[in-house]
Amino acid sequence: MKLIDEADLQGLGALPPRGLERGAAVTIGMFDGVHRGHRHVLATLRAHGDRLGVPTALVTFDPHPRALLRGSAHAPRLISSLSDRLQLLALTGAVDFAMVLRFDGARAAQSAREFTEGTLLRQLRMKHLVVGENFACGQGRQGTVGFLAQLGASSGFTVDPVPLATVPASCVPSQHPPVRSSSTEARRLIALGDLAGARAVLERAHELSCTVSRCAMGVDRSRVIEVKLPPTMCAPAAADYVGEVRATGSGAAWTPALLRVGRQGQDTVHLVPADSIEARAGEQLRLRFLDRVARHDAHPDRTYL
Repeated sequence: MKLIDEADLQGLGALPPRGLERGAAVTIGMFDGVHRGHRHVLATLRAHGDRLGVPTALVTFDPHPRALLRGSAHAPRLISSLSDRLQLLALTGAVDFAMVLRFDGARAAQSAREFTEGTLLRQLRMKHLVVGENFACGQGRQGTVGFLAQLGASSGFTVDPVPLATVPASCVPSQHPPVRSSSTEARRLIALGDLAGARAVLERAHELSCTVSRCAMGVDRSRVIEVKLPPTMCAPAAADYVGEVRATGSGAAWTPALLRVGRQGQDTVHLVPADSIEARAGEQLRLRFLDRVARHDAHPDRTYL
């Protein structure tokens, strides 16, 4: 997957980036978490690109539009950082080109027609657009699927609205309520500590990169590591979780650990046992949350840091 630098496009004028001269099948969205529903959209994108004989291109945004439109206090906590999102998108094999657009005041003020004609048609040479059936873009969300289909009829592109995916009952634990395949649903489940439900939506365990805040010895002389959860990221509810930890460097191995969220504030996690985890204050660790620990199975309470 090749990244298209928005700044580089300014110097191209009316020319498309190299590789998109023949046009592209395009999709747009935040793709936070790159979950089951997103991958359905991306598989559809790849199929249309192959049918038309053109590459596929994905347009996403940073920061999340709601952080600007509603204020940072009302922005959703993200499932995946931008770097994680791009890595997950690349791993699908469905995206040839990805462009990250800065969502600022100027972008928010763009009409759907301006965005489509300026970015999607002029810069990406869009031939076909694949989006979720509830998609909307442009100021006031005027760029609905219907609006874009009408615009496409006069501008030379077609639109494929993909129905929103649901999670098959066979993919969630027995007796678990039905779950929708959406970023909003995944965030809700993670925030509740329902990692089984979240895994069904994401099709993988939830992971976060965190900063080590303290390393110390507990009262029982065992080593304890405390990490701070990033405030903009979606973290599980305060509880104990079976998990894994590794350094963020490539090739680092995962180490099993008990992840104790919220023992000294909602934004902290204690890693137990920590003796086998190499980390110092200020370093980054990757946490993988596998399952919530039932209360009667939890590690005995200790006095920490």
